Amino acid sequence: MDPAATPIATALALGAAAILKPTAEQAIKDTYVSLKALIKRKYAGVSVEQLEAAPESAESRSLITQELATTDADKNDEVLSKTRQLLEAIISHAPNAADAIGVDLARIKATSLTLENIIATLRVQDADVNGPITLKNIGTDRSPKA
Repeated sequence: MDPAATPIATALALGAAAILKPTAEQAIKDTYVSLKALIKRKYAGVSVEQLEAAPESAESRSLITQELATTDADKNDEVLSKTRQLLEAIISHAPNAADAIGVDLARIKATSLTLENIIATLRVQDADVNGPITLKNIGTDRSPKA
């Protein structure tokens, strides 16, 4: 899985989770719809619909991450700009949306962020990083063991 595609997939999952709430702010809805339309226009093979149906699903996030990894979305300035705008709107208007997918965005400031294979809730507070943040294989596997 391409870690560079993960922040885009995470932003889409957060946006999808946030807009499911009846009290979702218009800024989040507008930015999410804009990013989704951009992804669909530039990368027709990337399916956001499954993620929208179950943004809390690790499998849905993994699938969209894999699909994005086959594109140049992580190098597309317009996609990256829309992704940042969506994350900023969520941080400003619905930071608890992160709870739905197991990521807390509280007070993180960084120039880069990579998340991978998160299963349990991750919460980082008051982080001010002047470089990349890389998080891999976080959490515990809650599936029953055979």
